[in-house]
Amino acid sequence: MNGFLKLGTNLSIINKNAFYNCVGLSGELIIPQNVTLIDDSSFENCTNINLLTINGITQLRTNCFKNCNKISYVTFNNLKSTFNDNTAFIGGT
Repeated sequence: MNGFLKLGTNLSIINKNAFYNCVGLSGELIIPQNVTLIDDSSFENCTNINLLTINGITQLRTNCFKNCNKISYVTFNNLKSTFNDNTAFIGGT
């Protein structure tokens, strides 16, 4: 997948390891407003995502974007919570 991925509006949770090691996922990733949880390692090692937009999230779990080292810009819209876990983006740039 190259270019742009916008997840469906019926999605509320991105499960643990859902896209783990999905290096074919590249370009821009948009997490829709109704997603409340991005679980552990959901996008870990997705090394080709370069833009990330997260809308309305309440929970980012451990290592959910670990080693996504090409992400150059992250936008949080309508943030509904604060995040105490500083490992969500560990290994990034």
